[in-house]
Amino acid sequence: MTHRVRRSACLATAVIALLCIAISACATGASSDPYAFETAQLYGMIYGQDNEPVSGALLLVNGEPGPTSDLEGRFVLPDLARGDHVVSISKNGYEPTEVSFQFLNQTQVLYLRMRSIDDIIRTAEQAVRESQLDRAAELIDRALEVDPHHADARFLLAALMMRQSLFVRAEEILLSLLEDGTSAPEVRIALADLYQYGLGDAERAAAQLRNVFSQRPSDELQERIDALVPGGE
Repeated sequence: MTHRVRRSACLATAVIALLCIAISACATGASSDPYAFETAQLYGMIYGQDNEPVSGALLLVNGEPGPTSDLEGRFVLPDLARGDHVVSISKNGYEPTEVSFQFLNQTQVLYLRMRSIDDIIRTAEQAVRESQLDRAAELIDRALEVDPHHADARFLLAALMMRQSLFVRAEEILLSLLEDGTSAPEVRIALADLYQYGLGDAERAAAQLRNVFSQRPSDELQERIDALVPGGE
């Protein structure tokens, strides 16, 4: 009888050991399958158009506040459910971005790209130079949505208006830049061009050029002023 009890106990121990091994194997197999999960961490990075990391960008995950990207543009979304999601990112000086994606694999990395207002303006300048005026107008509108007071975007809009012979509108924009304290000589030179070639007002063109000459004298400016107002008046 004792031997039978001992034998039964040994068998029970062996069965328990085998069950433990089986459970452990199942658990290991589940964790090694990147597709078998309910929630997991999702790592990501945010880049600009030139592949530079974008730090300090705020994320919204499915409409809820999320993390902020670090100095290297990295972020972590903890306990993210498997399935479909929408991420929105925003930062001052950048165009807001929204991305829909599926989280199906624990090894996924979410790469997001943002576009800065400076990059949008550079592209718009190129479009103006290449006479792609509709494209330039679209880009300038996007830049002004990011920052309605951005001086470079407003100056470029004035340049676009001049290319379209909308001289009064261009004059309003350039004068508003001066009223806001913009001191760039390019603004007054653009006004001089507008008055001379667009509105045929030599006196006002010369006045703008004299202002530039007082800050940055040059023979070229003096010759242009003399040509506009013979005799120096």
